[in-house]
Amino acid sequence: MKIYYFLVLALFSSINLFAQWTRLKTPTTETLIAVCFINSDTGFVGGDAGVTTTLLKTKDGGKTWKTPNISTNNSIRTIQFANKQIGILSTDAPSEGFRTTDGGENWTKINTALIDIGEIYIKNADTAFAFSDNNDDVSYSFNGGKTWTHYPNNAFGGAAISAIHFPYPKSKIGYAVTNEGGKIFKTVNGGKTWSQISQPTSEHFNNVFFTTTNIGYALAVTEILKTTDGGEHWTPITTDLSGAKIQVVDGTLYLRSGDLKVSYDDGKSFSEMTGFSSSIIDFQMLSNSEGYSVGFDGGFYKLQIITAINSKKEKAELFKLYPNPSNGQVSIEKLEVNGSDLKLTIFNTFGHEVYKTTLDQNSWSFDLSSLNLKGNYFVKISDDNNRYEVKRIVMQ
Repeated sequence: MKIYYFLVLALFSSINLFAQWTRLKTPTTETLIAVCFINSDTGFVGGDAGVTTTLLKTKDGGKTWKTPNISTNNSIRTIQFANKQIGILSTDAPSEGFRTTDGGENWTKINTALIDIGEIYIKNADTAFAFSDNNDDVSYSFNGGKTWTHYPNNAFGGAAISAIHFPYPKSKIGYAVTNEGGKIFKTVNGGKTWSQISQPTSEHFNNVFFTTTNIGYALAVTEILKTTDGGEHWTPITTDLSGAKIQVVDGTLYLRSGDLKVSYDDGKSFSEMTGFSSSIIDFQMLSNSEGYSVGFDGGFYKLQIITAINSKKEKAELFKLYPNPSNGQVSIEKLEVNGSDLKLTIFNTFGHEVYKTTLDQNSWSFDLSSLNLKGNYFVKISDDNNRYEVKRIVMQ
């Protein structure tokens, strides 16, 4: 085998670190619709009702579950927490909600003042909103969910609100989008009043998420729009993809569109996240290295950093990688093939997959410059015998 004198190998030591979505068991086979984690350990999932309502709580990151004290046989629609103690959820019964002040151990029934079935959005421990698909069916609570008041008729121009979002808990500036006619509403007084500020599309909006008071993203039926001026003007960042929910964490975009997708280039391209055995209905990212998602058949998934120690049985010098550092041009040279194709996957430092392919020849070169990768990444190659090697590469 030819040895390249300019080859620079940066091994990720004997411990390989990467992330993957892993399914954890739940005591239900009902469809899970909502997930909300207060921190890495404590969280809730809710969904379709079987004999009784499906509401579950975990205190160990999803390893074990218990059923909180709640008196309803209806399905859970949304779950939101303002802090470790105060939370509110909605069900599939009109105006029916529940509130907890003890971290979700006990839930008290509340009336959200909605006409129809709705969803909950919590801004902070004092302010929360409820909204439904019914025209102008939106209510608010300024006392932590104890009592609710329906907005006056035509407060949102007769439109039905599909999502509300405030960039910070203390922000007085917030945004709402409609599920008809592509309207954007804004409040500058914490939700007391709302005004339409733009109508960038005639499509329905599914979701909205703001990272600052000026920078935000809105999901239309066939496109994702971005604003940098507080919602006055919007620019499509993709016109062939949308979804039901978007969340942005430190510049990384997560999108529920069937399964979960992730973008590291501000929406220019998305890649599928893997590890799911059923479609995803709701998700929540606590950070770029930790998240939770739920779906059909009691599906509960956790994104976590996986540490694998290379034993002699597992570890093999499968490949050489050069040049390193790289400006986007990367070459792979196989050392052990054994008649097997090798699977190549590239992860960022958060453990998220950014590129994958199959190597079907002894030497291979590829161009990653279009991915705009910068910084440290990890290249993992594995064969059909479950042997693998991970090497670090610096992208300039």
